[in-house]
Amino acid sequence: MALSATSLFHYTKGGMPALKGILSEGFRVKYNRELHPKEMAGGTNLPYESVITPTFGEVSSNTYPRVDYLWIPMVSFCDIPLSSIRDHLETYGFEYKYENFGREKSKKIGYAIGLTKEWGKRNDMNPLLYLVFGSNLARRIFSAFIQTKEKQTNEDEVPKGGGMTNRYYVRHTYFPPVKMGEDYVIRDNLGNQFPIDYLYVKPVAHKSIPHPDYVIENNFQDEKEWRFVPGNAHIISSYVWRTASNYSDFYRSSWTNAERAMQEAPPYENVQFQYSDITHIIVGHESEIPEIQQHLKTVYQDIPESELMLLYSKVTSYERLVKDM
Repeated sequence: MALSATSLFHYTKGGMPALKGILSEGFRVKYNRELHPKEMAGGTNLPYESVITPTFGEVSSNTYPRVDYLWIPMVSFCDIPLSSIRDHLETYGFEYKYENFGREKSKKIGYAIGLTKEWGKRNDMNPLLYLVFGSNLARRIFSAFIQTKEKQTNEDEVPKGGGMTNRYYVRHTYFPPVKMGEDYVIRDNLGNQFPIDYLYVKPVAHKSIPHPDYVIENNFQDEKEWRFVPGNAHIISSYVWRTASNYSDFYRSSWTNAERAMQEAPPYENVQFQYSDITHIIVGHESEIPEIQQHLKTVYQDIPESELMLLYSKVTSYERLVKDM
């Protein structure tokens, strides 16, 4: 059995509306938060194998260390064979809710579009490089990082009276979005410089702790991700350190500044494709096949009937695929 698919698949959590939107308008470029290569190299105060991400409420700074991120505008794909997508959908599938004996239940099902790898290559897509935490390669990649000498705090907002209570109102300075540049060495909105490779790396595996009693382990290597990043991207840096200390507003301002920068970044053009680039269209249920075929007829009303029939033949359902797994 092939270890990689011959197509690039994009799975959407938005179900049928999102799939129809892709067929009508192309892929929207969105910002995704990715772990900074600094953390893959070992971070500042973390054991190499255990980077953790706080996402739940206010917690002690002794429990959760600072974790740095890059916000990257992208569209993600994978080349996982259809026979092996069940685990992938646990993260990227559409949550289908239904009733069973009067109780509401849910399960993850697939809505996706597959396109040729030739299309992906023409659009400058690349598979990711997966790094082992603390490895020699991870450390060497991070060694190319050049941190800006610009101040990261706004001294005008630092009260001069001293005391922990006064420091509570310190904020990070806001830095607007800037183009990453066209050279091999690019920059983020803070002025930090690093190789463009940083936009195409991910840890082999990652631990996330949304709650102190609940640990999630993701094996990212199994996702076999390919990534599109626009050439005029604006890369945004931030970090997370949720703490209940009097410095909490200071740490939180890194996050709110990043959100503001992403909102102010110019919109990116959708990633387009031709009907001839499509290899698969997957809906969740057999009953939805006529609906998506009607949508195809509307979107591609000007193509020959024979081509439309060929496009119809590329539609299948997740229900049907599951039976063959």
